[in-house]
Amino acid sequence: MVGFLSEAIETCCGLRDVLAYSEDPVGPEGGFSGREVMSEFKCATGLPTATNMPKLRLVHAAGAGTDKIAFADLAPDTLVANTFHHEDSIAEYVVATAVLMRRAT
Repeated sequence: MVGFLSEAIETCCGLRDVLAYSEDPVGPEGGFSGREVMSEFKCATGLPTATNMPKLRLVHAAGAGTDKIAFADLAPDTLVANTFHHEDSIAEYVVATAVLMRRAT
């Protein structure tokens, strides 16, 4: 880890009791997408992360509530659905869609 990611991890690692979440702590770097880098940040610090997601159209909450979703970062027309106890069927749908999309290219 080099660059902004390592600096963000070092800065925020001990702040889990102080910060509720970290908004856009890092962006793309080292050939990795912003999502991949943010995932690494979240795993290393344990901090929930949020980012502005204007193109996101559907959020599947895998738990009973939606209290950890940053609604302010979602576009107004983004749908939020509860998938509690529907994980297997959602996973099947995602895999099937990925296969179909791959075949189309």
